[in-house]
Amino acid sequence: MEDDGDRVCTARQREQFRLRHEIYAILHALHSHDLSADRILELQNQLAEHSLRLPILAAKNPAELEAILRNIPAEHRDSLERYADEIVSRRPWYDLLPAPRAPLTLTYSQIDQYIRCPRCYWLQNVVKLRERSSIGASFGQIVHRTLEFFYKRFQQREEAPTVDDLIALGRESYRDMRDTNEPWSNKMEKQIEQALRNYHSQLHSDSINPVYIEQSVTFDYPLGEHVHRIKVRMDRVDFDRKGHHVIDYKTSKPSKARLEPKSTDLQLGVYLLAFSAFVEDDEPSGSAQYWLTRTGERGIIDFADIKLNGVRKKIDRAIEGILDGNWEKNLKCRNCELLADGWKNEREISEAGISP
Repeated sequence: MEDDGDRVCTARQREQFRLRHEIYAILHALHSHDLSADRILELQNQLAEHSLRLPILAAKNPAELEAILRNIPAEHRDSLERYADEIVSRRPWYDLLPAPRAPLTLTYSQIDQYIRCPRCYWLQNVVKLRERSSIGASFGQIVHRTLEFFYKRFQQREEAPTVDDLIALGRESYRDMRDTNEPWSNKMEKQIEQALRNYHSQLHSDSINPVYIEQSVTFDYPLGEHVHRIKVRMDRVDFDRKGHHVIDYKTSKPSKARLEPKSTDLQLGVYLLAFSAFVEDDEPSGSAQYWLTRTGERGIIDFADIKLNGVRKKIDRAIEGILDGNWEKNLKCRNCELLADGWKNEREISEAGISP
């Protein structure tokens, strides 16, 4: 058991780590090119106050802390005195950033992120640290939006839209979604066109009967004493004589997990739970499918073959871990590399025998 001195040390070290990344997030936000003058001023004020907290955390004794507070500008003194009281009152680190409280409202992506790496979930959803979107992510968003518009037009057709219509929609989506400071990329345009041509020839059929497009569903998920909420957005739902087919577009490279989805596949299982709630049928007929737009392949599993008990175990594990404040890093995760130095310091604290 750590003594009070260790607890103060741990709280300060944890707070220093958190504060450094809050400052990073502000600097990251200031890097944006489309900020208003008022927003820039707001961020600058936040940065100023956060910067003034660092010497408070470095104070080695009450006398040094008092001297630091005397030299703080008057307009910040009251708030920083309260901040100093919180730190010297020996609040443990997990009270500084408390775990979310039940009931939770989660998306499929958040559940999946927690299962893959609890620390990545913590950084993005508790600390609110955001990564800049990449070209790959933009490509996926463009293809998804293009297919959404294509099938909405397809639903309303007197004549089925053609592959040329699909390509034109892709070009419009790229134009509308491209960052205003990003030059037009002929390479990106060609990639989008090639992907859509491949999609149309390999996956599309004029006999498709889409009944729901980009359908949002929020359903109750009871666990323990609470009823949590899970939100999903289904890319498309088709209907034929075999039932309903929930389709999710994948623009990444093919993988065995997508081509041969397991009976406990988390995403398709969550989609089945959502669709069952949406149509108010615990045993709908049909299938859940991944459509791989790069290669024109499908990964299909019948609703009846999805083992919902296994899917629920994964969801339960994520919810329980979030509520417990378990933010352990997956050692195989590479998405936390930006923060490697900060977490290295944390591991050193842990190895020294100071528990969080």
